[in-house]
Amino acid sequence: GDALSVLQSDGRDDHARCCVTSPPYWRLRDYGTDNQLGQEASVDVYVTKLVMIFRELKRILKKDGTLWLNIGDCYVDKNLMGVPWRVAFALQKDGWILRSDNIWNKTNPIPAGGGVNDRFTPAHEYVFLFSKNPDCFFNMDAVLEPLEHPGAVSHSGFGGHKQSGNETYSGKKYDASKLKGRRPRTVWPISVARYGGKHNAVMPDELARKCILAGSEVGDLVVDPFAGAGTTGLVASQLGRSFYGIELNELYVQEARLRIEGDSPLFARKN
Repeated sequence: GDALSVLQSDGRDDHARCCVTSPPYWRLRDYGTDNQLGQEASVDVYVTKLVMIFRELKRILKKDGTLWLNIGDCYVDKNLMGVPWRVAFALQKDGWILRSDNIWNKTNPIPAGGGVNDRFTPAHEYVFLFSKNPDCFFNMDAVLEPLEHPGAVSHSGFGGHKQSGNETYSGKKYDASKLKGRRPRTVWPISVARYGGKHNAVMPDELARKCILAGSEVGDLVVDPFAGAGTTGLVASQLGRSFYGIELNELYVQEARLRIEGDSPLFARKN
C-alpha cells in the first residue's frame, strides 16, 4: 500500500526502534505504479510529501528511536537540485533532530551517461541519521571497526585538548590494546548492489546492516516505509530483528517476501 496511508492506519505509538529506508528519488525513476512518490511536478511537493510520511513514522518510533534516510540527488536542466539537503532541512523544521550526514561513497559508481562531459561522475549519496529526541539509542559497540594500529602505545599522552569516548585525550597515555575498536567515520565505502530481480535500485546489504546494527538491538522492530525489494527486511531478519515493511508496487512486495522468507523461513508473514 501507500506509505502515508498505511502508517496513518497504524494506531500504535512508540513501538519501532528504528527506520532504515531509501524513498524513490525525485524525477529519477518511474516504477510504473499509480500515485508513486518521485514523479511530482516540483521538488517542493516531493519534499512536502516526505515530511508528511516521516511525521507519521516518527509517531510509531520509540522515544529513543532513529531514522536512517538514504537519499540521492538529481539534475534538472543541468542544475543540481540539492534534494537531499532540502529534505533534511524540511525534516529538521518538522521536529526531527539531524544527528549525522553520512556519505555513501560508491566504490563502483555507474558512469554518467548521455554524453555528459561537463561535470564529474556522481559517486556518492547521503545517509542522514535523524533522531526523534536528543537522547537516542545508538549501539556503537556493534559497529566498531578494526583498529589500524592495534599495538600502538603513546607514553606522552594524546595531543591537544579534545576529549573522546576512548580516553585518548591530552594527559593520558594512548594504549590501543584497551580500545574495543575504531569509531566508524562518516564516509562509508560501499559497492553499489548487483541485483538480478525486478527492482532496479536495490539498497546494498552492507549499508542496511550498518544502520540496523547501530540503530537497534536483537528483538527490536525495524521499519521501512519504502521497502522495495526488501533489503532492510532481509538484513533485519538475518540480525534477529523484527521487520515491518510497506511497499506500493505489488510486484516488489512479492519479490521482497520471497527474498526475506527464502533467507529466513521462520520470518512471520502478516497478510
